[in-house]
Amino acid sequence: GMLSLLSYHVVDAAGLQNMTESNSVKTMYGASLAVDQNSSLVGGAGILASERYDNGIVYVVDQLLVPISLSMQ
Repeated sequence: GMLSLLSYHVVDAAGLQNMTESNSVKTMYGASLAVDQNSSLVGGAGILASERYDNGIVYVVDQLLVPISLSMQ
């Protein structure tokens, strides 16, 4: 549902700091999200802006991120 979709957009700080050699991060949803630091793409979506807050960083992306498991339902 909607909560699953939202949790696919959330990554904890440890997940970002421990990004694997495969350039992916584990989301709160539990699925991996591809990160291409060279082209600033996350899951195929472009990063338009970012804003740092006390409890994290918000990245504005140019499209909705949908995990394969949700898109097939």
